[in-house]
Amino acid sequence: MNSTNMNNAKERPNYGYYVGYSVIITFLVIGLIGLVLLVLGFRFGYSLNIVFWVIGAILLLLFLWPGIGMLFTNRNAYREKTLHFDFLREYSNAQILDCGCGTGRHAIPLAKQMTEGSLLTGIDIYDTKSISINSLEHVKKNAELEGVSDRTRFMFGSVTDIPFDNETFDIVTCMGVIHELGKLKSKAFQEIYRVLKPSGLFYFRELNRISQLPTTGIIAFYFKSEAYWEYELKSNNFEILDTHKGGNYYEFLAKKSTKDWY
Repeated sequence: MNSTNMNNAKERPNYGYYVGYSVIITFLVIGLIGLVLLVLGFRFGYSLNIVFWVIGAILLLLFLWPGIGMLFTNRNAYREKTLHFDFLREYSNAQILDCGCGTGRHAIPLAKQMTEGSLLTGIDIYDTKSISINSLEHVKKNAELEGVSDRTRFMFGSVTDIPFDNETFDIVTCMGVIHELGKLKSKAFQEIYRVLKPSGLFYFRELNRISQLPTTGIIAFYFKSEAYWEYELKSNNFEILDTHKGGNYYEFLAKKSTKDWY
């Protein structure tokens, strides 16, 4: 490979991995301890081997299975080229906010499909436990390499404390983020509602837990059901316009209700 080709290769966008490898290694190590306990169970008497087998089986289910699944899933880290945001066609000069933008895996295809004059703002806390190489510098570089730096801006910010005034954005998107927030989920929905303009659109996407079973095992039930997310949206004063369940995700397109309540 000549020097020109090497430089081009270095300039390819890098979106990182879905899960930091420190997390995967931790799961695998604990899971392998479970495997060792299962094997050792055959070397002890009846009462003790039952204990070893039970503990070993639990560690296999909770750690080794998901660890292997995450390891193989991590090989699929790329900019999602199959995302289609048809609702963007109705907006010109739109102000769009992507919450939890990470390295731009969703924000950049969104920016590529925006109408002329629109601006996408991405915010994130840039936690490398969620995505390896997650940083403000990386997402800015990816936007530059993908040719959308002139219609995007990225900054630090949390979906539970969005650093913008009320009714700033026409559209807010949030993909695969809110399930990580625990008891702060409602706070995130309230903040999204607050910064949306009246009748503004909210595109929301979360992992389909049924589709996660083959790769994450019992951990898949950490993710919420479609009915759960519908309830959360309605409880936080969003009117659901469309839903789609396919592949690995639940997708919702919702509208901010005209009733102000924050």
